[in-house]
Amino acid sequence: FTGSTMLQDVASQIDSYYIGLDGSWNAHALLFGIALIIAGFGFKIASVPFHMWAPDVYEGSPTPVTAFLSVASKAAGFAVILRVFHVAFPQDVLSLDWSMIFAVMSVLSMTIGNLIAIRQNNIKRLLAYSTVAHAGYILLGMAAVSARSGSDSYGGASGVLFYLFGYGLSNLAAFSAVIAVSNNTHSDDI
Repeated sequence: FTGSTMLQDVASQIDSYYIGLDGSWNAHALLFGIALIIAGFGFKIASVPFHMWAPDVYEGSPTPVTAFLSVASKAAGFAVILRVFHVAFPQDVLSLDWSMIFAVMSVLSMTIGNLIAIRQNNIKRLLAYSTVAHAGYILLGMAAVSARSGSDSYGGASGVLFYLFGYGLSNLAAFSAVIAVSNNTHSDDI
């Protein structure tokens, strides 16, 4: 809709569609496109309501593949989300709108991911729902990106990247333990 895939060009086009102080928009197709981008990224990072694929894929995949899906895929997804929303969608125009969407997705992901994880009997399904909950924790940082101002324009982004680093290391350690235990017991049951 913006006529370009360059994020800076997208940002300038979005800025030109924004009209005045009343907050009205001239491009409803653009808002629909942003909603589809959020849905696509939500699926990639397994956040609620786009999380339903994760438990089945985690349970059915070999554990090393599951570990890769859990760590690398989520880290790459959040890195791209940060890049797109921090650069392409101007702070003064859209940030409050997408920040609220990320905040709602965050609360739902944390709540649903943790509540459903309680009832799991398979360790890989439990870790899948844990991944859904962690997507919610990381989305809190995404919601904070819109609160950036002045000299601290990367506060939320740096928090997200710091959490992703810690999440990646701890999740790899958890899946290493799952591999070791399941090799000895020949089962993924808790």
